[in-house]
Amino acid sequence: MLPAGGYPSDMNWDWPRRKQRTGWVAEYCVICRDVHPHQVVHGRDDRGNALPPAVDCASCSLSSTTNASRYLTVLTKLPETLTELVARTFPRLPLAVGGRILWEKEAIRGALQPPERQQALQEPFLILSYLARRNYGIGAFLGFSVLFTVLSFIPMTIAAVTLFPARTQDRALGVLIWVGIAGSVALAAWIVRHNRRRSGKRVILPMLSKSLRPLRPSIDELREIAEWAKGMRQPIGMLFDPLELFEAVSRQTDRSLVHADEMDLIGQAQRMQAELNPTRDGELSSESGDDPEVL
Repeated sequence: MLPAGGYPSDMNWDWPRRKQRTGWVAEYCVICRDVHPHQVVHGRDDRGNALPPAVDCASCSLSSTTNASRYLTVLTKLPETLTELVARTFPRLPLAVGGRILWEKEAIRGALQPPERQQALQEPFLILSYLARRNYGIGAFLGFSVLFTVLSFIPMTIAAVTLFPARTQDRALGVLIWVGIAGSVALAAWIVRHNRRRSGKRVILPMLSKSLRPLRPSIDELREIAEWAKGMRQPIGMLFDPLELFEAVSRQTDRSLVHADEMDLIGQAQRMQAELNPTRDGELSSESGDDPEVL
């Protein structure tokens, strides 16, 4: 099973219409699979109501809801080193994400059992589903449909007057209007689908392939995940062809846990654990970690 907590939750809040970035903190990114600087974001919805705080990864731009109490402070200026950012904003980060990092190491070296590996491969799809839902295009589909229907009314009227006898013009106009509505809906659906796939390739594909690269999924595993996503009615499952995703994953460079290893976060977590609970002698497992408040 996936490790419990220790990192911000996925983006389960309403998409903000107004965003204010207030400063920097250190945080673990589940897409990058490493520690990176994150910008703290406060947003408001369409009605002006304040949304829960979030953090945006400076490396991949993943937006995650978080609990502001996790951080000692928020820095207005980004320090020169990530180590300094951790020490000043989130000194408990090694303890909070140590269990996650242990699990990442097991997943990367292929030590997970098949059900756990399947969950590991599904995780980035679930995390990034908010981007696919945001680009799902319901509003755009309705807007295009109305626009094309209005624009088709004039040529349909002209066609009814010029091509049909006067006694049948009213009935012909009614039929042509329905044809125009059907054509407008079909054209709007095609445009929205095309734009959604293009947006997905530009925004989501790099993030998804970056997250999957350390796990080195096979083409058959990606096909299974695509079928699972479609079965779960996840819009993200309709954005990519498995072969296209496999090729994108193959082109990525594996940069997972680079900073975590450089800072020896596992060693720091074990020392912190030993100080908090001497009887366990720094024992750390992939089940450990602080659960952030799900907002």
